[in-house]
Amino acid sequence: LNDHMQSFNWNVFYIIIIIILTDLLDGYVARFSNEVTNFGKLIDPIADKICLMVVTIHLIYQYNFLFLLFFILISIRDFYIIILGIYLMRMQDEVFQSNLTGKLFLVSTAIMMFIYVFYGDTLIGFILYLNSLFLMMLSAFYYHKNYKKYFKITGI
Repeated sequence: LNDHMQSFNWNVFYIIIIIILTDLLDGYVARFSNEVTNFGKLIDPIADKICLMVVTIHLIYQYNFLFLLFFILISIRDFYIIILGIYLMRMQDEVFQSNLTGKLFLVSTAIMMFIYVFYGDTLIGFILYLNSLFLMMLSAFYYHKNYKKYFKITGI
């Protein structure tokens, strides 16, 4: 069982690495190849969150409420971002790219998840957990602020 869990933890680690690398590379490649699209700007954070949710579900089984709360909050945040993003893309042909706080949230969360997967419930892990929650809320605030400004400009 211990070898199985260690193997599973390494698989989770690889998912975390994939999250970070794809988040860093996809936008760069799209801009470099001049292939930036509204759909790409909208789907990028969704793809990142799908990978993130896989790891979060694993952590819910290990740490219960702590990551269930995380899962609920990120689900609410992302549902809001996705719904408004789809609306703006379909009705206004406008999509906002991910913001810096969103990128920082993803990196902080990946590091925090790595700590929880391999080292358990440590003080450093919990501090990174709180930091991830803060960055999640901060990025939600900036998304909301951008959306609100856009709706004000267009008179919606």
